[in-house]
Amino acid sequence: MELLREYVKKILVEQEQSSNPTVAEFLTTYAKKEPNKLKKALGITAKYVAAIGAGILVGGAAGATTGGIGSVAGFSAGALTGKAAEKAIEMIYDRVAQRGGELAKNLVSKLATPDDQRGPMDHLFDLDDEYEDLIQGLDSDLGKKFQRELFKSYQEKVAQIDEEADGDRPLTDFIVGTANDYYKSFLKDKSLSGVGVNVQSAE
Repeated sequence: MELLREYVKKILVEQEQSSNPTVAEFLTTYAKKEPNKLKKALGITAKYVAAIGAGILVGGAAGATTGGIGSVAGFSAGALTGKAAEKAIEMIYDRVAQRGGELAKNLVSKLATPDDQRGPMDHLFDLDDEYEDLIQGLDSDLGKKFQRELFKSYQEKVAQIDEEADGDRPLTDFIVGTANDYYKSFLKDKSLSGVGVNVQSAE
């Protein structure tokens, strides 16, 4: 059993470090690193956040209903096994779709993460400091406009995650590209930004 726990732990660490996580891997990492934010965003109890962080979503309902990764990772206190686990997973994904706006707000708030303080997956949602400087900070008029457009994009995409099966799909199926990618397309599209310039990284 101890070897199995270590194996599961290794899998979860690898998933955190993935540059293109699945939806389930993203939510699992989010629950582990920022449980209170996810709890508030989805309007769920700490028990369900703990289950997500323990890996109940990873591998879908099949793993949970057979006493798989969710229980192996140590989440047995909540008794989320069998049909209870199946219902919990359905409820969690329903909340992701229903409360896409709240989740989108959290993702936009990651834009100002200092580049040298990025955690797992922050590279997807943080705007490079050089880009932030180019629009004179996120509090500038252009910075605020960028955030509004990015929020609308995230909200629209997150709302499409409405089926349990979507957990195994890459997050980039819904959130296309990184915040940096969206920034470039935003500035290039004059109808959105009012600028219409092609931005390239200094690297």
